[in-house]
Amino acid sequence: GLQYSSDYGATWKQAKANGSALILNGMDVKAINGVVVYSEMDRTNRVSKAYISSTGPEGFTSICGTGQIAENAYRIELAIAPSNTQYIYASAINTSGKLVNFYVSNNMGKSFRIILPGGSTLIDMYNNSGDFNNSITVFPENPKHILIGGYPYLWEAQDIQEDTYYSFVKLLANYGTNAIVFDPNDNNAAYLATDIGIAKCTFTDEVMTSYIQRKKNLATAQINSMSVAHNGAILAGSVENGTLFISTESNTEQTATSLTGYSYSGQTLLSVSH
Repeated sequence: GLQYSSDYGATWKQAKANGSALILNGMDVKAINGVVVYSEMDRTNRVSKAYISSTGPEGFTSICGTGQIAENAYRIELAIAPSNTQYIYASAINTSGKLVNFYVSNNMGKSFRIILPGGSTLIDMYNNSGDFNNSITVFPENPKHILIGGYPYLWEAQDIQEDTYYSFVKLLANYGTNAIVFDPNDNNAAYLATDIGIAKCTFTDEVMTSYIQRKKNLATAQINSMSVAHNGAILAGSVENGTLFISTESNTEQTATSLTGYSYSGQTLLSVSH
């Protein structure tokens, strides 16, 4: 479920939606400027639900239902626009790893519209792997421009004309992408956590201009999550290689050091300011 601490981690409490504790399997949580979105899965019934709160950890409300996100999705991935938290994105995936629908809200979750319907044979971002390889991030200065990590490609989508479908474009083959994080000190750089390690994309005017794999010493590491510090250092959670750290102070910036040895590492968080 979703828990929170208000005393620097000394004690923890369960977050709530409409008075009920959120205790199912947590799948995704994002927070920007006091707005928090969260999805959890009922593994028995193989159904996920998504929630939002802008009033604190016990003020969550559902954003699934009529005019919102589909209620029959197996997995729901979420993203909030840093420059305008009214914009929230969601990809709903079924049990076969296929897209149910891709959504956007421009009123902080009160309603959602479909920007890509499921079942398209021309735009298949997930190739039956959306239950695993599924990530979304919004460009830091443009709430109508997103990056989507699926399998095996990295995609971008933009709002070309209001109230219609977004334009989805395939950027590059990147195997499965599990997380996308923009550099907190550089809005033109994004890091990708993939099934074959870490990569860095750079952009000029939101157009991708370069792609570099940063994976020395982890050429076969499957990266599940990633966080980036103010100086470009990276902390990543991997399968079998544990928690990995890429410093900006070594002779080769692509070199990764395992902090935990052989292990499975999930979510990681590196301080943005220190």
